[in-house]
Amino acid sequence: ASLIVGQNPPATVDDPAIAAFVQQQIASGAVPAQNANSLYFVFTPSGITVTLQGSSSCQQFCGYHNTPDGSLFYGVVPYADCRGCEFSGAVFDSMTVIASHELCEAITDPVPGNGWYDDANGEIGDICESSTKVINTAGVIAAASTTFTATVSPTTVVIDGTAPVNLTVTLTPSSAQTPPPPPPSPGQSYTVQTEWSNAKGACV
Repeated sequence: ASLIVGQNPPATVDDPAIAAFVQQQIASGAVPAQNANSLYFVFTPSGITVTLQGSSSCQQFCGYHNTPDGSLFYGVVPYADCRGCEFSGAVFDSMTVIASHELCEAITDPVPGNGWYDDANGEIGDICESSTKVINTAGVIAAASTTFTATVSPTTVVIDGTAPVNLTVTLTPSSAQTPPPPPPSPGQSYTVQTEWSNAKGACV
């Protein structure tokens, strides 16, 4: 769910005011009610400076995530049309890079400085800050729209411990015909930041 607020904030808005704004929108029912998995993002218009503990957007940070009480979680992405926050060719792409960075950090350390934190490199998004990739929603949509029936061969297996048993699992589209391929230019492309994977030891 999303909400566009018609009235712009002041030219400079501090983090406590943003937290209060999010709480007001929740209380009024303008955005979905808060639960244990809720994360609210605030995107500010061009020309608005966001301040956080004495630091300013476009000077010390391009975005952040925070919590005032350990139960309300939100991310803030100031408009990325300033030097130092241009991570891609278009402002929209730069903002999706910043948003993906903060999304992953809000998941891995929702209370900043706690949770997943690398003493040498900081939060999970900080490690891969200069690395981006483009993802497209078409593959996700195609996968979600296809249901499969799983069959296992052989269907009857007797295990007596004397020999390994090889099973073949076959996934067959549930519909009579295989779904058609996506159109030539499908989906929406988004530029996002890659994130660190402990399993792969790399940004993925």
